[in-house]
Amino acid sequence: MQLRPDGVQRTPERLVAWTSSGDPTGAFVKPDVVATAVGVLGATPPSHLGRRWDLGSGTSVAAARTSGVAASLLSRHDWSAAEVRSAIATTAGDVAGDPSLLRLGAGRARARPADRPGLVFRLPVGDYRAWLDGELDATALNTPSVLLQGTGSVTRTVTNVGTRAMYYSSTATGFGSLVNGWSGAAAGTIEVKPMRSRLTSASPCRPPKPRSDWPLTTWSTIRPSEPI
Repeated sequence: MQLRPDGVQRTPERLVAWTSSGDPTGAFVKPDVVATAVGVLGATPPSHLGRRWDLGSGTSVAAARTSGVAASLLSRHDWSAAEVRSAIATTAGDVAGDPSLLRLGAGRARARPADRPGLVFRLPVGDYRAWLDGELDATALNTPSVLLQGTGSVTRTVTNVGTRAMYYSSTATGFGSLVNGWSGAAAGTIEVKPMRSRLTSASPCRPPKPRSDWPLTTWSTIRPSEPI
C-alpha cells in the first residue's frame, strides 16, 4: 500500500470522545492541555502486515503529540519541566464546541507559539514535595492554573524568558467581576525585564458557579521597552 498526496484538507480539531473530565473538587485543573487524537497518522513498530505507519486515536496519541512538543522545547531552551509545562499551557489554542476547562484544561497544545511564550510560571521542584507533605497549600503552587473553592486571593509569579524587556498589560474575566493586577504597580501595564520576575494577583468578588465559571487572566504585550 502506498500513500499518495491528495491535497490538504483542514478539519476541525477533534477531542477523543472518551476523554475523561477533571475533578472540580480536586487540587488542580486537569487535564493541563489537550491535543489532536482522532485519526492521527504516525509511525509504528513493524506489524505482521508489514506496515510501518498507522492511524491512531486515543489519549496515548495525544500524549505522544504533546510529548513531542515538550521534547522540541527542551532541545531549544534551557527550561525546567515546570517552565515547559507553563509554555505549553499558556500558549494553548481554543477548541470549538466545548468550553469546559475540566475537559479542555488550557486548550489545544501548539508547538510554534509554545516556543515563544513570553512569560512562564516557574515552580521549584521542592514545592511539589512540600505540597505532598501537607506543608504547602495547592493554591500556593506557582502553576498556570488554580481551582478555587469560594472566594479568595491568588498570587502568581511570572518570569520573562525572552531576550528583551517587554511591557505587559493584564486583563481578567470571569466570576462576574474579577479583580486583577500587578503587585507594586498602580496601573495595569508593567515592564518585565529578561529573566526577571513579577508578582501578579487575582481576587474573585463572588464564589464561582459550579461547572460554568471559568475565569481567565490574559497578559498582552504592549511594546518593547527601551534597550537596557
